[in-house]
Amino acid sequence: MTRPPSVDEVAARFVSSWNSDAPAVVLASLFRRGSESGAGRGLVEALTRRGWETQRPRVSELSRHEEDTVLGLRFALEEGAAAGDAAREVHVSFEPTGDVYFMTGITLPDYQAAPITVAQARFEAAWAAQGSTALTSFLAEGLDEEALTRAKRALARRSWQEKRPALADAQTSLELDARALITWTVEGAELSARFSWWHTGWRIDALRVPSDD
Repeated sequence: MTRPPSVDEVAARFVSSWNSDAPAVVLASLFRRGSESGAGRGLVEALTRRGWETQRPRVSELSRHEEDTVLGLRFALEEGAAAGDAAREVHVSFEPTGDVYFMTGITLPDYQAAPITVAQARFEAAWAAQGSTALTSFLAEGLDEEALTRAKRALARRSWQEKRPALADAQTSLELDARALITWTVEGAELSARFSWWHTGWRIDALRVPSDD
């Protein structure tokens, strides 16, 4: 019969996986359903958005607690973290299934995002530029090929490929997980763009162009 891992072994496995500079999918594979689960894919994206897909700040264990079958581990990021700085901690939970402990949750430090006004100014400049090059280049930084094609078609339906009407009344809503929604008024209708923070800057995730009805 296989011996269940000790708490020390579970903690050591996580630290080794985190500190080894292994791809994020290795950490995500600690979930019971693996790196292709919803939780696994979410962790890979969260690490990648922070610039930690392979190289991460090292962690060291601060504390642990056990409640029923749940093991909670608390780690400090060793780079740029002051003693007792809870904003620079990683919290992880594990639960056993048979003889194996699987990760059931992980909380990462908040994103260190620049003001969303940086992205707003870049979008507005690209929108105001003559021709399609500047706006297409901006959109291509974040939109996949399919979404970019949809955005181009929506702009074409309004005849906004080469010249676009002025934007006005910008309204910004900051959302959880370093995401934001910006809306503008254009020709009496609403244009909106969603953004998410990645370690290299704000990236557009979606553009909603008003219909031409």
